Amino acid sequence: MVTIIENWSKITGIVRGESPHPKITGFIQLKVTLEKSQAVKEFPNLALSDSGKEILVNIPVEFPMKFKKGDKFQSTVRKVFGQEYFIKMK
Repeated sequence: MVTIIENWSKITGIVRGESPHPKITGFIQLKVTLEKSQAVKEFPNLALSDSGKEILVNIPVEFPMKFKKGDKFQSTVRKVFGQEYFIKMK
């Protein structure tokens, strides 16, 4: 059984690529090299262990911002498993 921990992190990184999510319709995956992460008050920063690694950030296709390779990426995200994250929608 997998233990789920509610978590949020403010991350900064560089976009390395984009592709449709292979399993979740309506989402894209950004490949991001994670440069740094900060804790969000009252939540653990699970992104800290992925610093310097390539992570996947899942974003709904209707998200208003578009990204291209080399762009700086900053957002609040929730880690779900491995190096996979979901963006926080406002």
